[in-house]
Amino acid sequence: NAKGATRTSHSRQKTPINPRAGHSYPQNHHSEPQTIQNTNLFRGSLAQLKARTGYSEYLFPAATKLGVISENTLLFALYRMGYHSRATVHGFRSTASTVLNEAQFNRDWIEMQLAHFDGSVRGVYNAAEWLPGRRQMLNWWAKYLGGEQLKRLAAS
Repeated sequence: NAKGATRTSHSRQKTPINPRAGHSYPQNHHSEPQTIQNTNLFRGSLAQLKARTGYSEYLFPAATKLGVISENTLLFALYRMGYHSRATVHGFRSTASTVLNEAQFNRDWIEMQLAHFDGSVRGVYNAAEWLPGRRQMLNWWAKYLGGEQLKRLAAS
């Protein structure tokens, strides 16, 4: 979830970020692993973002109650790119879940990455975040989006 990301959270590759800190969700402990791809992307773009956004701690600040862009900002960006009535932000989450499940990644990693919290007894007692596995999965996903990673799907 990039909308709550901060500059400092993207300055270190292996340090997980907590995009939900200060968010209205009751589960504020959700961390997201850094990947090689997003670290490299932000390393080259932080100075440009700072020039555009000023001194906000957030990568994507806005004049909202939470101080970050809203879900509608992302939806309207899709509209401006020509995807009106053809794609939604949530649809990308569905696609990611489907592709990652078909690539046979651990179901727990996928659900944690989507911030789906397990309300069962197992979920209440299990505080695992599976950061190394989720980092591996997200690196694979970035390569898949770039067209580099088709072998795992072909093998399944």
